[in-house]
Amino acid sequence: MKTAFKMKLWGWGQDGTRFDIENRPKLLPYLHKYMAISSLDTPNMINGEKITIPACAMPATLLETFSQKLGEENVSTVRTDRIVHSVGKAYPDFIKVRQTHMDEVVDVVLYPKNEGDILSILKIAQESKIAIIPFGGGSSVASGLTPKKGKNLYTASVDLCLLNKILALDKVSLLANIEAGMFGPALEKELNAQGYTLGHFPQSFEFSTLGGWLATRSSGQNSLFYGGIEKIATSIRMITFDGPIETLAVPRMAGGPDLKELIVGSEGRFGIITSAWMKIHPLPEKQQYHMYFFKSFSDAELACKEIVQTGAKLAMLRVSDEHETEAMLSMSRRHDGLLTSLLSSIIKLLLKFKGFNSSFCSIMVGHEGNSSKICRERQLVKKMFRPYTHLSLGTAAGSKWLQDRFFLPYN
Repeated sequence: MKTAFKMKLWGWGQDGTRFDIENRPKLLPYLHKYMAISSLDTPNMINGEKITIPACAMPATLLETFSQKLGEENVSTVRTDRIVHSVGKAYPDFIKVRQTHMDEVVDVVLYPKNEGDILSILKIAQESKIAIIPFGGGSSVASGLTPKKGKNLYTASVDLCLLNKILALDKVSLLANIEAGMFGPALEKELNAQGYTLGHFPQSFEFSTLGGWLATRSSGQNSLFYGGIEKIATSIRMITFDGPIETLAVPRMAGGPDLKELIVGSEGRFGIITSAWMKIHPLPEKQQYHMYFFKSFSDAELACKEIVQTGAKLAMLRVSDEHETEAMLSMSRRHDGLLTSLLSSIIKLLLKFKGFNSSFCSIMVGHEGNSSKICRERQLVKKMFRPYTHLSLGTAAGSKWLQDRFFLPYN
């Protein structure tokens, strides 16, 4: 399988990496409290060889046609490839895999190297009644990868992992032309090396691609500052059955409906997104993430509303209600040493002193930029939070969250 990041078939995350439940002593009591779970077994790790699937229905002559156009190495009917490209990461997908039987599996997986290959794929598909399913990283939670033949005879997954480059970078306009198959980590690494960031960090960041973000109208963890993916994209190029479409690469258009808005969030219905011009930003000089505990959700909600209405450009302002906060705290790691244990005891005493109940909520506030910008934002947050009973945990908890933020869904 060519896909850059090989996720677990039976769960979330890379093969060989697990959420370290053993080092989180509060997690099992939490699960027992709300779900009556008393113990956790080792996950049932299922590979493609254990799953029964229907045989490839596509005739050998048609497979040979694809091989001639794309190269034999870029056409796969291997069972594992077919299975991986037929399921996402929603609960129904996990159930299918764990039942070790799948009735709906794509007939073939195709790996185009360029737009010419995609045009060839769509031409053959149109002539031979093949349903086409674009594939990015496989992290879909909306059943978008489940093959449905409908009036078609066959199904094919088109994996864009070979379209994985930054084609151009305009340092004057702060724009980058990026191919759709580029995964989040690779994209940020290459931009960071040149002093820039896209600033888009959805929870699926490790295992999703630019094309997937555009097709699903993705929102990132820092969208308060950088904007959702629809705000970051300035121009999108897409290959359709009738040929390529490219929206105007201009900051704003006044001439009627914006076609870009139709493509973003289209979930692959109109064509295959191949590249896009995206806004980029200079890497922030500093990052500071602060965690606060608030006595009630209503107080936290009001405080954050007031901050947002000032127009402040914080990198993050994330409120977790009482239940989410309790779940988050239950996943904290075992205390490492006397100092950590002592700090935890002090926090408990401060919460008691401030009149907190056992149930409270939390706010994560993120600051990114130069020192003066962060200082101004910090003063604003202090001012807005002052009327409400709260406790600041400083930057230690925020730094830990930044470190673990993409790891929490692992299993």
